[in-house]
Amino acid sequence: DYQGPVISFNINGLLPSDVGYILQNSYGITVRTGLHCAPLIHQQLGISDYGSVRVSISDFTTHEELEIFIKAIREITGSL
Repeated sequence: DYQGPVISFNINGLLPSDVGYILQNSYGITVRTGLHCAPLIHQQLGISDYGSVRVSISDFTTHEELEIFIKAIREITGSL
């Protein structure tokens, strides 16, 4: 079984739910947003009110999909 990496992040100035909405509706990228069953770490990081954006990468994720994701994040952060 492949256990791919999970990346959690936030973008200053945007709620995780807003980032998830933008990724889904503007780029067709599905991510999870919120507390991700880890309230203690979110509390420690000071983000327990809104959580984070979580993206999962697996063997089925293509190089092209990664490039699209990176481009989307650059565009979103560049518009702030």
